[in-house]
Amino acid sequence: MSLPMDWRGETPPEIEKALEQMREFIIDDARSLAKEFYRDLEKEYEYLTEDKQIIEALNSNDKRFTRDGEEI
Repeated sequence: MSLPMDWRGETPPEIEKALEQMREFIIDDARSLAKEFYRDLEKEYEYLTEDKQIIEALNSNDKRFTRDGEEI
């Protein structure tokens, strides 16, 4: 990644190196947060799709079904 720092010419190598380190840090941090977010979503999905939770949701909405899955 190259960013012009002034009108006179090249970006100093120290700045380029610092920018690259910052970019890597930001990308690593974003990936870490994305993984954590995904793990949380998986846990929530597993919780919400447990038989117990589905039964509770159906019961709280007064839904009754036959063994064939038809609503009573």
